[in-house]
Amino acid sequence: MSGAASFIFAIIEHARGKKIETWAFVAVGIMCLLLAFDQAWQDEHRNSEILAAQKLTAIQGENFWKNQSYGKDDALRSRDGLLAQNYTSLLGAQSTANKTQNSLAQLSNKILDITKPEKRVITAIPLGVSKNTQNAEGSFLEEIVLLVNKTIVSVHVLVTCDKPVVWAAGGILGNRTAVMGDLWAGPRSDRSYGITSGGAVWSATAPLLVTLYFNDNNERVCTYDAQ
Repeated sequence: MSGAASFIFAIIEHARGKKIETWAFVAVGIMCLLLAFDQAWQDEHRNSEILAAQKLTAIQGENFWKNQSYGKDDALRSRDGLLAQNYTSLLGAQSTANKTQNSLAQLSNKILDITKPEKRVITAIPLGVSKNTQNAEGSFLEEIVLLVNKTIVSVHVLVTCDKPVVWAAGGILGNRTAVMGDLWAGPRSDRSYGITSGGAVWSATAPLLVTLYFNDNNERVCTYDAQ
């Protein structure tokens, strides 16, 4: 910018046939320097916000899987304790056939309760609202990473939000497969949208990235129901 200003001043001096005052060069130089400082600060501020968001996402993901691991360990310890307790009870109840049968029935029921299929849990990690520069579906967009504790082969997720949504899309991270001819995906109301990822597999190691498009700069609070 300083070079461009000097070139313009040279043209003006040549046209006027008169040398421009030194203070004008100094003033333009100071303005260019201040603008450069502002641009550098803007770049560093933007980079720090991106790093903070990435760090928060990593911490939330780590805490999620840590809690899952602790929960499974507690369930296994509880099952082993119940087996040991009921085995001791069986040894002491062998005097009569009725007591033995009752203990076996109780043991079976408790084992069945512990070994029931694990309930599917979906954890949403919002990444914030930003201007939409991808398409013309809305002025703003919000990306949400969805973590799941069980593998889902055919992904069909119904997203329901507290505010209107113009359009929504989704795909498995690392495998953004294009969906062709899937009639399940699409709007259900002004606040709900069906999302599918085709044949891609949604699992603990392959999160689902959902992108919501809307016209106001407000973060959406949504629920996610895997069909």
